[in-house]
Amino acid sequence: MVTAVLRIGEIERGSRCTGFATLDLGLTLAETAAFFEPMAEDKAVRLTLAIPAGAHSIRSDRDMIFEAISNRVANAVKIAPPGREVSVG
Repeated sequence: MVTAVLRIGEIERGSRCTGFATLDLGLTLAETAAFFEPMAEDKAVRLTLAIPAGAHSIRSDRDMIFEAISNRVANAVKIAPPGREVSVG
């Protein structure tokens, strides 16, 4: 969390933006869903991926985007009752 706050400060100062790259947000979502699939299976929660067709390119810091999505997915899987669905999209 401390590292994330430091990175946000760097972005606000403009020094971290040089590390930004174009990334496929759909691919990042798919990677995140795959990462949390074992956790979902352990909790008997169905994890689905809902990405509309087409390009989903953004210019951003891949690590921060992955961290933000991961935080949301982890929390959703943790609080979902068994038998429920968590949709990543």
